[in-house]
Amino acid sequence: MIAKCIKDIVDIMTPSKLKYFIATVSILLCLSPLAFHSHATIQATQKQQDIPDCLVAQSSGYAIVVDKKAQKLFVYHYDGRFNKVYETACSTGKNQGTKMVEGDSRTPEGIYFPTKLFTDNQLSSIYGSMAFHLDYPNLLDKRTGKNGNNIWIHGTNKPLRPFQSNGCVTLTNKSIKHLFIYIKLNKTPVIIEKSVKWIPQDTRLITKNRLEHFLNSWIKAIAEGDVKALSSFYDDKESNKQNHKLIGQINNWKTADIPFSLQPGDISILKQGEFAVILFNQVLSLDNITRSGGYRKLFLKENQSRWLVVGDVFQPPAAKKLFADTLSTLDRTVTDHRAIGQLIEKWVHFWKSGDMENYRSCYAPDFRSRGISLNNWISYKTGLKKRNKNIHIRIENIKITSGRGRGLAAFTQKYSSSNYSAVGTKKLRFKKADGEWKIYRETWTAMKDTRPDRIASEHRAIRQLIEKWVQFWESGDMENYRLCYAPDFRSRGMNLGNWIFYKTGLKKRNKNIRICIEDIKITSGRGQGLAAFTQKYSSSNYNAVGTKKLRFRKADGEWKIYRETWTAMKDTYITAHKACSDIKGK
Repeated sequence: MIAKCIKDIVDIMTPSKLKYFIATVSILLCLSPLAFHSHATIQATQKQQDIPDCLVAQSSGYAIVVDKKAQKLFVYHYDGRFNKVYETACSTGKNQGTKMVEGDSRTPEGIYFPTKLFTDNQLSSIYGSMAFHLDYPNLLDKRTGKNGNNIWIHGTNKPLRPFQSNGCVTLTNKSIKHLFIYIKLNKTPVIIEKSVKWIPQDTRLITKNRLEHFLNSWIKAIAEGDVKALSSFYDDKESNKQNHKLIGQINNWKTADIPFSLQPGDISILKQGEFAVILFNQVLSLDNITRSGGYRKLFLKENQSRWLVVGDVFQPPAAKKLFADTLSTLDRTVTDHRAIGQLIEKWVHFWKSGDMENYRSCYAPDFRSRGISLNNWISYKTGLKKRNKNIHIRIENIKITSGRGRGLAAFTQKYSSSNYSAVGTKKLRFKKADGEWKIYRETWTAMKDTRPDRIASEHRAIRQLIEKWVQFWESGDMENYRLCYAPDFRSRGMNLGNWIFYKTGLKKRNKNIRICIEDIKITSGRGQGLAAFTQKYSSSNYNAVGTKKLRFRKADGEWKIYRETWTAMKDTYITAHKACSDIKGK
């Protein structure tokens, strides 16, 4: 048909127009393969960027997706976008469909989490070198009557063949060992799909925004102690009952004017069909004391474009006790901290006012400080009070810790009076007896300018290292010479290993090495140091004078050389035995 049209056009054309027509057609025919190739490349690139639609959002870690139809396992990492980091073949159940009952040789479909790790010495040979137990049946499975157990992701000692497991997800031993690096028990989601539906990255954003909004609204209802609002998020009212005690406790804190907040952390959001799972860490804060309350897992179902909670569990189930214990500990800690804070306020007030009787009542009978008993301490403080008028005490940066009937308050104390002023660190140790907190130890450390002492100490340490560095190089003790350097040392493009090899060669070729150091200047600060000096080098084959610069870094309390440079001075040579100043005392 196309050929006939071209023939008809050619028949009616003049020779001059025909020439241009042929040229145009030739160009189009040449470009058309490029156009088709470009379109195919774009389609392939877009396909590579597509992700499984079950992945919505993840704060940290990895997500595992199993495609039963394709017999593939994928691992994704999230950094604002999901990126595939691993792919391998797998084998799932011999029989098609989702698992319903024990022994049906089907692999379940759903959102699961690894709960246990088994290694080869804990496994029979059919499970290969490693296995991860999955939490099948989960809450949704149980509600739909599904049963069975021991669904694992495991290795195999046999050749891997498609659809050959009894319901588990089977990998080669090599693949299961590789998968190990991506799995965190009770945290890494494993989504098993009948067949993965691939979508463009940005398609998930609508679902992500809706589910994040749901979670934030749910959190807000709990944090505000709003029973009615919280109830509106639940389709399953039984799941919400466990929140009633928490709401009651939160409202008690509100009445006592103790600020409480609940924030979700380390969030994972997954979706499968009409269901979604949100896993998150419950970050609890009471009166600015923050603790992790363990992970919570919400099962959601979409109903007429609205998400509702159909299951509310802790991950793992034992985390429910952790959550309760954390709330109890927070409540007790805040009560203790407030009581200790109030005692400190009284202690300051009584000391400033000179009310020594009530001041004494702040201390435990067995109090001791500087070897002084309580009676002697009160006598000493009474004398101070008489000699110093207009006492004023200001407390800043107070930090209180407590537990098991003991407490510690550390703070900056600014003291001033008619005769004396000082700033320092005060530490008060408390014990609880008969329901009351009392001070049983007290220490004071005056602040001073430690900068000059610190710098002098750093310079001494760097000098001592340079002395050793010279000694080991002259003696040929290359093992200890190497210890003068940091593991990440670089010089002239060489790493530490190559540098020591190079210096060992120099040592073999040059006998009677002698190094003299003059005009050394050392600077240091913030864990870094620099030594610059004139180095006079002599040996059996070579003599030179130049400027050596050594850069140092402090790690684990020790100084190490991490950079070294040498600049030879022009037209300067020395004899092997010319006298030079020793490093010490320079």
